[in-house]
Amino acid sequence: MLLAGIDIGGTKVEVVLIEMISGGSEKLKLPTGELRKYQILERERIETHRDQGYESILERTCNFLKSLLSKNSKSMESLESLGIGLPGTVNPQTNEFLLGNTNSFAGQNIIKDFKAQLGSSVKVYIENDANCFALAEHYSGAGLSYADECQVPLSSLSTLGVILGTGCGGGYICQGNLLRGAHGGGSEIGHMVLVNSGRSCYCGKKGCAENYVSGTGFEKTYQEIAVSSETLDGPEIFEQAKKGNVSAKKTIEVYKSHLAEFLGNVATVLDPHLIVLGGGLSEEDEVYVGLKEAVQDNTFLKLDSFAIKKAEKGGSAGVLGAAFLGLSN
Repeated sequence: MLLAGIDIGGTKVEVVLIEMISGGSEKLKLPTGELRKYQILERERIETHRDQGYESILERTCNFLKSLLSKNSKSMESLESLGIGLPGTVNPQTNEFLLGNTNSFAGQNIIKDFKAQLGSSVKVYIENDANCFALAEHYSGAGLSYADECQVPLSSLSTLGVILGTGCGGGYICQGNLLRGAHGGGSEIGHMVLVNSGRSCYCGKKGCAENYVSGTGFEKTYQEIAVSSETLDGPEIFEQAKKGNVSAKKTIEVYKSHLAEFLGNVATVLDPHLIVLGGGLSEEDEVYVGLKEAVQDNTFLKLDSFAIKKAEKGGSAGVLGAAFLGLSN
């Protein structure tokens, strides 16, 4: 069985081809409890260029998928399904993209357009990208490992996936059920207000968590603390901190305080067994130093029986979860 996944982010579009085979090197436990194995045939990225609009993203993404299929001597007809992770809220009833950081998708018939551009009747599923991330980590990554370690059924596990990337998204799987809500916005935790009357957000509010705990927010905090227009990305700020840069050190301190308060608030509401962090900032080991204790200080139940882990699938998690949509549906 051949599955394809597409993860459309604010800056990158990632495509994966996976084959479900008994001799695969990767494990996946389906919601039914069945353990399957798979292998990744191809995983590549291109720039999103979201400023060029919907039609451009659609055409370039479909051409990219076709090229990867051809590279692996596969045809469109050999695809069992295609799953697409989108950077925003997707209504599960209508498949409509409602709101996100790439709003050129709003009002488009995405499934129909992808089928037409691909010239195929392949089954296409769309989902919020953070939900895709959570699905991959729960059923094939940190969630599966945690369930094995603690010897608890995966179906009993509640996993919160949080992406700390260009934006901040969340996906929550509560005892086997993906929390979508009435309109698909059930886990839009990045738009909880973290700082009263804080930075303006594209959603129209001020002080949204996304503007502080995302990579973009982290870089903005550095500019404010350093009182500088110099643009440093996340890894550069962490590197500067190691070299003794006072502003970089303070930026990390402020960031970790914001992150602990944010995760503590979410954990108070959702009470997960496991929080899995993904996205660029999740790759920095310093982020995890003292994080669990700080999150506990910001929760109602002060329990020790939850874990915070780095995504096991790394940069692959979101796109793998998109590919898995064909199985979960």
